[in-house]
This record gives sequence, C-alpha cells and structure tokens, in this order.
Amino acid sequence: MNDIRPVMRRQTFEGVSTEWGCSLSKLPTFIAMELNLFGDWYAVSLTSRLDMAQHDLLSSLPSRKPDYPLCLMGESLLPIS
Repeated sequence: MNDIRPVMRRQTFEGVSTEWGCSLSKLPTFIAMELNLFGDWYAVSLTSRLDMAQHDLLSSLPSRKPDYPLCLMGESLLPIS
C-alpha cells in the first residue's frame, strides 16, 4: 500500500517571498491543511482515507483549468496544469 499522502502544489513565478502562513480549510468532503511557503502554496488532505486523498484533492479544484502551474506530489510528480 502507498503510505505517501499526496500534496498539491501551486508554483508562483513572481519571485521568492519571505512571508509564510498556514491555515485549515473545511471542504465538503475533507479538511485540508494549506501552507503558503516562500510564495508557493501547498495543500494536503488531513481527513481523507489514504486511498482517497488524491481523488479528494483533485475533486476540490475548480472546473475551469487553473492559469497557474499546479502539480500533485506523492510517489511521483503529476502535472495538473
């Protein structure tokens, strides 16, 4: 079984920021931890079953294609946009 919980990453190209922050987000099917670190944004599902975590993260995306680079990190790197 895959014991790696996937993390969604949104990369920015506006330069490195010295600011960081974290928050919890309650989505319809799970609770996520969000981290803004040096201008890049990361999210991980805290309450999804391990075998559903990737599906839940992907289902939380808007229906339109994002206009920023987005990838899913786990056992491999999966580009989403």
